[in-house]
Amino acid sequence: SVHDRRRGYLIMSVAIGLFTVLALLSKENGILLPVLAGALELTVVASQPGRFPALNRAWAALFIAAPTIVVGVYLGAQFFQDDFLEVVPPRDLSMYERLLTQGRVLADYLQHWFLPKLYTTGVFQDHFIKSTGLLSPVTTALSALLHIGVIALATIKRRNWPLFALAALFFYASHVLESSVIKLELYFEHRNYLAAAFLFLPLVVLLQKKVSRQLFFVVMIATILLLAGFTRYSASIWADYPSMVEASAKKAPTSARAQSQYSMQLYNVQRYDESLHVIDTAIQNIPNNVSLRMTRSTILCSMGILTASDFNRSAKLVSASIYNPRSINLYTTFVSSVGDQRCRDVSIEAVRDMFTDMLQVPQNADPRSLRYSQIKYFIGVTNVYAGESSQAVSAFEESLRS
Repeated sequence: SVHDRRRGYLIMSVAIGLFTVLALLSKENGILLPVLAGALELTVVASQPGRFPALNRAWAALFIAAPTIVVGVYLGAQFFQDDFLEVVPPRDLSMYERLLTQGRVLADYLQHWFLPKLYTTGVFQDHFIKSTGLLSPVTTALSALLHIGVIALATIKRRNWPLFALAALFFYASHVLESSVIKLELYFEHRNYLAAAFLFLPLVVLLQKKVSRQLFFVVMIATILLLAGFTRYSASIWADYPSMVEASAKKAPTSARAQSQYSMQLYNVQRYDESLHVIDTAIQNIPNNVSLRMTRSTILCSMGILTASDFNRSAKLVSASIYNPRSINLYTTFVSSVGDQRCRDVSIEAVRDMFTDMLQVPQNADPRSLRYSQIKYFIGVTNVYAGESSQAVSAFEESLRS
């Protein structure tokens, strides 16, 4: 009836309008709610015209097409940014390189979904190598062809194979913000949670149609038990932070974050030789990583064996690099170790010189940046330890102004 249709459109309008705003306020990719609703409309709903009446065109234009266009225009505008091809700190890749790499990332997500592994590297994903061209590595082009093929097939067959089309289009629509040109880190497993919602659905329905009811239930129960076992194992590791770090470090030898955390963890339980072995091996694998060098210097200082020559080698690399504000805890620990005279061969003045030299790097010298603010803060702290209170106050004031 006309009354029911009006009531239905009122409910849909409130649902899409209100909950898109609430989702967006919770997390930025909440703006994709109309896009995901559109994927459902174009596939499952469109495949059953006799069951579902066609959407009012004006309503569809306002509540589905318009938000989708807004997202598309926003992403498209990123291609015209002046720094699209430039590496912009704190990321060590350009938006162009990120876009190229995301094809391989999405392929990896799919691989983990359909061929699950007992354990992954979890939150430590900084070892994922970026793509620098379509053939560097060649899997960049192969991944792009895979995704283009799947999207094209899902679009063409959306009425004939609605569940396959829904699974595919919903997956790619869910990733359109976080796995495109936005300046985020390359890889995080949690981005796949919603996107993977329907990936098994076409396989389940196909199996149900092709085999007997008894065999279907056997396969389903076996699959659930297998995945439950995987989950139980992962949960036993994630329940304990030290075991999670250790497992991740062993799984990802080229992850600087995992190796740094694991090394400090070993140090904190007084396994000093193992701690140094881990950090030294990591530096061999990732020779110019600043955080690894500073972690090593911190460990050696805390042990009282950091020499001036060791520190100078690290300081030379650190002072010539773009400062990473997320390393504030690492630098805080190191400065306090030197300030408390745990490594007497290294003076607090030498540490202050290292931070002062950092300001010679143009990206660190911008007075309106967080990098500048934190570096000035550390200069102030080193002045405190050096007993130069007026210089410390001056540095802290500059940090606050920044």
